[in-house]
Amino acid sequence: MKKLFFAVMFTLFSACVFYSCGPTDLELQGQVKGELLVNYPSVNSSVRGAIVSLSGTVETDEAKAGAEELAKAVEGVKSVVNEIEVVPPPAPDPDALLKSAIQKLYKDEKIDGINTVTVKDSMVTLTGTVAKDDLKKITDITTAIGAKKVYTNYLKTK
Repeated sequence: MKKLFFAVMFTLFSACVFYSCGPTDLELQGQVKGELLVNYPSVNSSVRGAIVSLSGTVETDEAKAGAEELAKAVEGVKSVVNEIEVVPPPAPDPDALLKSAIQKLYKDEKIDGINTVTVKDSMVTLTGTVAKDDLKKITDITTAIGAKKVYTNYLKTK
């Protein structure tokens, strides 16, 4: 009976010693956050009982799975509860895309003197002072790239 008692006590003592050798929740929290911060800065994590809970938002299902895999890879983590939301990025503003394309083309074509390019509903208003010879080229380039209308009445010619 004494042998059984000592065997049970030894087993319990060993279990306690080995269990306490693992990382604390605070240590796990630091390791998980450090891993996530580089690739998934919008993901938050918390740890309780070596179980990691993930929250926050990412743009793709792949990013959600990737964050979970990073957390699972931290030594000492028992499991991961993944509550990350996948929120796709908003669609790009067509007026902003048109404005950017117009400005790039003017630069590529070495058209100088345009101070501002304003785009609203694909209608372009230009201001500045340009060479008289460039005025038709400006209008042609701007309409060719997708502008519905080009207002050049604010452009001065030299």
